[in-house]
Amino acid sequence: MESFLTVAIGLFVLTNLDILLVTIAFRLDDAYATIEILIGYTVGVVVGLAAAVVGGALAAELLRGGAFLLGVVPLGLGIWGLVRRRPETGAPSAPGDFGASVGPGEPDEPDEPDEPDELDEPDEPDEPDEPDELDEPDEPDEPGEPSSTAGTSRQPSRRGRIGVVSVTALGLNGENLAVYVPFFAGLAPIERLVVVAVYLLAAAVLFLVALGGAHLAGDTDHPTWIDRWIVPTVLVFVGGYVLVSGWLAA
Repeated sequence: MESFLTVAIGLFVLTNLDILLVTIAFRLDDAYATIEILIGYTVGVVVGLAAAVVGGALAAELLRGGAFLLGVVPLGLGIWGLVRRRPETGAPSAPGDFGASVGPGEPDEPDEPDEPDELDEPDEPDEPDEPDELDEPDEPDEPGEPSSTAGTSRQPSRRGRIGVVSVTALGLNGENLAVYVPFFAGLAPIERLVVVAVYLLAAAVLFLVALGGAHLAGDTDHPTWIDRWIVPTVLVFVGGYVLVSGWLAA
């Protein structure tokens, strides 16, 4: 039991680094209240975990003894993610170096002198415009009626802010399905229940860590190295783990 719990906790930590940083970013935004972030965060975690459990159970039921072959999916995605990373080569050339990269060319032919323009005939004087009619003064707005431009800068409602956090959390948790579905497919039913309980507890701890990190951090950006290296490496690891453990069990 200790082996699959160790793997489960390691997967949770590595696949939720982006969720941690995004939650901190929401907490740093004064427009979002803590309860709004908590509701959206909980929706994303619960729905994503439920999808992983159901997907893993269906895969285990349909594939029976071959469920471990699903490890090919994250393994392939991880290898592809690592292979397609290309180091940045070369720096953009300076504006003055543009001609050097093209090479010497033939000298330009001198431009032919422009022919003198024909004398334009003098324009006829415009007729004086008729005086505009005096506009009547606008009637003052009645008290209590909102202005027509009052809604242009209106902040999203509380339900809208919760929706933004929920959609963001769902998107980030949805990316983890490629890791979690094969992992849950290789677990026994009792092991799935244990992992679900551990993940719910870990999600609560992660949210508390995000709240604490928001007090210490300034403006936090999403580091590019998380998506560039950590995510593909985790996919390769979990794919190899599912394949090897399933093959040994078979």
